[in-house]
Amino acid sequence: LVPEQKCELRVRTQPFAASVTVVTPKEFAGRETVYAGGRSAGKVQFRAAGKVGHAILAPDDPKVLADTRHAITDTGVLAVLDRVERAVAVESRLGHPVQVLTDEYKFAGRVCDRYEVFCERPHALRYAYRHVLYVDKETRLPVRYEAYEQPLPGGPAGGELVEAQSFVGLRANVGFGEAAFQR
Repeated sequence: LVPEQKCELRVRTQPFAASVTVVTPKEFAGRETVYAGGRSAGKVQFRAAGKVGHAILAPDDPKVLADTRHAITDTGVLAVLDRVERAVAVESRLGHPVQVLTDEYKFAGRVCDRYEVFCERPHALRYAYRHVLYVDKETRLPVRYEAYEQPLPGGPAGGELVEAQSFVGLRANVGFGEAAFQR
């Protein structure tokens, strides 16, 4: 994992647009990736931390993906839900069992339903051994997602954490216009 980053994320679903600006840690602060589906010709505007001006790059350019597992086009609450849904669909298509455990949990001061999805049979298409999704009981929106690798002898019992995303201070339907996705 890379060092934990705190980012400001703006996402609009129709037409899809996303903007991610890193706030902390200091060495990544100011890094910005912007995608505006309808007008970007499939490209992103990217600015590295400490740099001036944006480069126009492909969403899967190594510079853009240096500190993340996902392109900006696979970012946000819906992307997290899709990730878990795709994992279950792949396992189902292969005839593999999927185990789901649920519990109540408190995350960032919010009461959540915690869903733990196990995809136990290793195969080339498996994204993660275990997915953990925290859904706010009041808003019914995900507030955290975690992905874990298969547990290894001598490693953590639940597997090594490979990805974690939290959505704290989430505000829905705020009406982002084009200006939020222009640089």
